[in-house]
Amino acid sequence: KEHAVEVAEVAAQLEVLAETLERMQRAEESQKRALEGLTGLKSELEEKKNHVLSLQEQMQQQKELLDAHEEGAAEVQLKETLAAKEALVAELEEHKASAAVAAESQAELARKVAESAN
Repeated sequence: KEHAVEVAEVAAQLEVLAETLERMQRAEESQKRALEGLTGLKSELEEKKNHVLSLQEQMQQQKELLDAHEEGAAEVQLKETLAAKEALVAELEEHKASAAVAAESQAELARKVAESAN
């Protein structure tokens, strides 16, 4: 009789151990699935990060192109302004020369008037 009780206790303990093992296996499966999910998320995030980096690179290149274009436009504008200034300076020189010629003519005329008055 005592032997039957021991066998029953051992059987009960084995049953508990079997249930515990089953729970551990289910928990392990669950962890495995969670890990696979995390791995999937990680690669998805990695893809998105690479996409963002690619976009940032494209934006940087576009900014550099735009900066270069603006520099070029500013350079063209500066050259045009300098050309306009040079043209104005040349025009001013012509006016000065004309004014000098006119002043000389007036002085000559004044001398002639003075001579004829004497």
